[in-house]
Amino acid sequence: MKTTLAIIVILAAVTQAIEIKYSAKSIDKYVAGGKECAKEEGVDPIYLTKLNDKNQLPNYNEIGCLSLCMMKKFNLMDSELHFISEEFLQFFDNPVVKETLSSSMDKCTLMYDTMKSCQIAYDLHKCILVNL
Repeated sequence: MKTTLAIIVILAAVTQAIEIKYSAKSIDKYVAGGKECAKEEGVDPIYLTKLNDKNQLPNYNEIGCLSLCMMKKFNLMDSELHFISEEFLQFFDNPVVKETLSSSMDKCTLMYDTMKSCQIAYDLHKCILVNL
């Protein structure tokens, strides 16, 4: 019984500790695109380091349209502004990260399917992080 409980506690801790790490081939593209969008949107670049952490994600007033800008820059939407999860997953190599993100995106795109505004793009971004 104690062993089972210990395993559950460890699995819960590991599940909560998923860190979004971009693949080596994608990190430069992600950083450059983030900097371009921060400049275009008038957002302090310091916020770029906090975009993938649900505990540090800046609020909407701090980053405004940054999420939408990055979705556009990385072609994460189709012509009807639907978020394309598969495109985002190409930024990652780690199968555990990809599976966790995929599950989170499946939940969140049910609520935030069409990126019609900066607020919706931010809400999708936040939802994905919260559901990791």
